[in-house]
Amino acid sequence: MKLVLDSNIYIAAFATRGLCSELFEYCLKNSEIISFPEILSEIQNKLQTKIKLPEEIIAKAMDFINAETISIVPSEVSTDLCRDPKDLMVLGLALAANAKYIIAGDKDLLAIKNIGKTEIVNPRLFWEKTKG
Repeated sequence: MKLVLDSNIYIAAFATRGLCSELFEYCLKNSEIISFPEILSEIQNKLQTKIKLPEEIIAKAMDFINAETISIVPSEVSTDLCRDPKDLMVLGLALAANAKYIIAGDKDLLAIKNIGKTEIVNPRLFWEKTKG
């Protein structure tokens, strides 16, 4: 199963133990995670500025994410699909990859509910659908 994780899922997975870290581990073992360099750049930036992880840990985390995800070019999507233009890349990735799910905590993405055949779900709902 192909998945797109919004950057907030990665950040939560590396910042604390809990649902997002368990979900990330599950996805690594059971799915193909689709990414794009701009998302990875956002993750790195937030780990530095918000979480304030040491540079060496951030470098290891980013190397790991790069090695474990598949980077593709997002499809173009209409700018009127989402309230936040930064989320268009996530939607485009899902379309380009024909992903089954986008997993996000972002309210703007969650409000869309789906794009094409891709369902947009929060971590808890994804967990319930796949593990429940």
